[in-house]
Amino acid sequence: MTGATDWPGSPGQTNRGDIAGIWRHYRGYHRSILAAAAAATIAVIAELGTLAIVVTLTSLIGNQQATWVMTFSGRTISVSTSQLLILAALLILVRALFRQLDTQISASLGCRYEDRKRSELTDSFLKASWPMQSQQRSSELQDVISGAVGIGRQGLKAMATAAGSLVSIVVMLFGALAMSWITTLIAIAVSFLLSICIQPMVRSSKKIAAQVQNASIEYAGSLGETVALAREIRLAGVESHFQTRLQAVSSRLERLRVREQVLGTGAPNIFETGTLLLVLAGLAGLYLMEMENTTRFIALLLLLLRSSQYGRNLQTVYHQMKTSGPYLQMIDRRDLALRSSAPVAGTQSIDRFESLEFRGVGYEYDSSNSALDDVSLTIAKGEVIGIIGPSGSGKSTLIELLLGLRVPTSGTIVVDGVELQDLRADDWSGITGLVSQESQLVEGDLADNVRFFRESVSESDIEAAVAASGLDRDLHSLPNGLGTRIGPRSSGLSGGQRQRLSIARVLAGHPQLLVLDEPTSSLDVHAEAVITDTLQRLKGSTTIVVVAHRLSTLRVCDKVLVLRDGHVDAFASRPELEQDNAYYSSAIDLAQLS
Repeated sequence: MTGATDWPGSPGQTNRGDIAGIWRHYRGYHRSILAAAAAATIAVIAELGTLAIVVTLTSLIGNQQATWVMTFSGRTISVSTSQLLILAALLILVRALFRQLDTQISASLGCRYEDRKRSELTDSFLKASWPMQSQQRSSELQDVISGAVGIGRQGLKAMATAAGSLVSIVVMLFGALAMSWITTLIAIAVSFLLSICIQPMVRSSKKIAAQVQNASIEYAGSLGETVALAREIRLAGVESHFQTRLQAVSSRLERLRVREQVLGTGAPNIFETGTLLLVLAGLAGLYLMEMENTTRFIALLLLLLRSSQYGRNLQTVYHQMKTSGPYLQMIDRRDLALRSSAPVAGTQSIDRFESLEFRGVGYEYDSSNSALDDVSLTIAKGEVIGIIGPSGSGKSTLIELLLGLRVPTSGTIVVDGVELQDLRADDWSGITGLVSQESQLVEGDLADNVRFFRESVSESDIEAAVAASGLDRDLHSLPNGLGTRIGPRSSGLSGGQRQRLSIARVLAGHPQLLVLDEPTSSLDVHAEAVITDTLQRLKGSTTIVVVAHRLSTLRVCDKVLVLRDGHVDAFASRPELEQDNAYYSSAIDLAQLS
């Protein structure tokens, strides 16, 4: 995995988007960049030879000569016009071949970067801690993985092109120096002054690029929010408000992108215009001085003109690299944040457990937000534990601590005498399962969703889990039974069917610790009875923790934990709580349970 870049502009650094930072970001691709530059070098040498032959042929044709004669190391060499034409044709083919090779290397380089960087970011996200994962807005993460990485691909191609253009300019200028060093130095000085003059435009482009980046993220977030709230928007009749808000962000993004593109083409145009004016001045000087032998001077002007074209290319890709800086910085910082949050891997193996104990467990999201404080309880193997409490009492936090998604900020969780965080994460997740209130499905058929990419889950496991969840009652109404295709949103399934499918997925893994966050909230009375019966049958062999909002679920519980304001208000059997706990008694009365 590519390491994060110490970007100029990050703490302790300056000049955000610096070329050196961009070069470091692309570590691992330097050899390919140099290979592209080498191909470009051979191509430009072939081009230089072609220009020399063209000028020579022009002179021969103008003087009505059929042979070019030169003296080299005391030897006279004669080359016919036809031989020069053949040599020029060969050089043109060599130039075309290596130009194509340069293009091929640059294109494959960019695509390889995009594929690898997306894989790295996805891997970093999947290995990050749950607190870090839960903080990621899906729209922003998608914008980084898709948008920013795509711009990073363009930046890498620009760097490869820049290397080739820079080499081409150097080769052309060496050829020009050999003809007239004074004229060439004047051209170099003018180019240098032009580069200085357009630097404010380059700096402005970089600032605009950062604004485009922020506006893109804002638009992605607003669009994601609109899609997620589509039902609520329709019911509230506020479609026009959301459309206006999206349009405002989109219009601002459009204006910024127009400015970015104008600035991006402005600097190269100014550079090329200045160079062309210099060539025109040279031609004017040639005319005023009435030079007789103009062949050498024309060759020089051709070289300078070709150098100006490479200079324009270099200015264009330089602009692309500078404007890609903020996006590359965003990629590296997001990748670093995700990777640095990865929890320390435990080493103790586990495939079963007898008891689970909370010892003075506390959890703080920040210094002013304590979710749990001094929670102590013991859960024995096979027990069914219910959890109730008002909103904000810490129920969800306790579940995430129990599943190993979060690490206590105080106290410890012990499994058979071993701290939970010392256990191998894969082992613990392999014997636990969560059924949440929101059923998340994947693209595939029903069987795929139950299996959920676990190779250890057999067809018989799927069938047993479907029956235990009560989903088998719905199969006859589906077009292809377990082979029915569904997707993440899956409008073809009811809320209850989605919930039963989620329960079947967890049961197919034969969890030893089953955690349910109100599993019957979306079920009808008959389906709820099936789930309650399933819990009753699992009782004694599977440890079950149920967060209950509908207290009918608590009928199968051995003990009930009452949480209030992050503290344990009570932890006892139902009869004991009915006698001694005011919150539980009032909840029972409201639910009209006996």
